[in-house]
Amino acid sequence: MASNKNILHSKIQLWANNEENEYAIRLILDGDPEYETREKEGRRDFIASTNPKDRYTHPIAETDKLNLLQNGWDYALKDLIKTYKKERIEMEMSSASTSLKDNELKHHDFGNKDSDYPIKFISPHKCRYCLAAFKNEAERKIHELKWHI
Repeated sequence: MASNKNILHSKIQLWANNEENEYAIRLILDGDPEYETREKEGRRDFIASTNPKDRYTHPIAETDKLNLLQNGWDYALKDLIKTYKKERIEMEMSSASTSLKDNELKHHDFGNKDSDYPIKFISPHKCRYCLAAFKNEAERKIHELKWHI
């Protein structure tokens, strides 16, 4: 008989508030499909946050490097925020010089340094008809009009 105690953590996910100036992390559980949609007393299960009273509304990045947690939840949160911001700046600079494909999501594998690890950006701008994700709402609308309407 399966129980919640047998569920393994598979990813650390970074969430943001609407303004994207406060952050929280939560663990995504492997093998529990209801976990993604279930809310406990109107709140999601965040293990660390920059402001415990804020409302975190959407995921913005994730990693499967679970050993970030070995130094504590607050350390993992700070490190993931730092990596997210660093990669976001690099992505903004590179997208200014070259355009990305319609459905390309950022997935960058850094070097071999212990402080560097793969991070995947989660786009809040997703097509309502397919799995495509976009940098902004305008690109999403253009895609939907061209391919689905």
